[in-house]
Amino acid sequence: MSFQKGHERFGGRAPGTPNKFTGSAKEAILEVFERMGGVEGLYEWAAASEKNQRIFYTAFMKMAPREVFLQNGEMPDNLPFRLFIEGQEDQAKTGIS
Repeated sequence: MSFQKGHERFGGRAPGTPNKFTGSAKEAILEVFERMGGVEGLYEWAAASEKNQRIFYTAFMKMAPREVFLQNGEMPDNLPFRLFIEGQEDQAKTGIS
């Protein structure tokens, strides 16, 4: 049976249902992060090998925002990625050093 246009929606989460990944799970992960050395520990791990750097950058790109909304055409100076404005490629802003 294929999808029929106009049929009732069924299955899936109901609108407004919270994610299963709760605040307490996030807090536990942050606590483990701190116990493992925090930012300095993460840096040392990532800097230890090219494989670790690839893993770090893959995770970073998954967490980085996909869209940036600028107000009044002003660009922030601390972007952790390159931002290209169509027609203005030569004026790309970057926070990557």
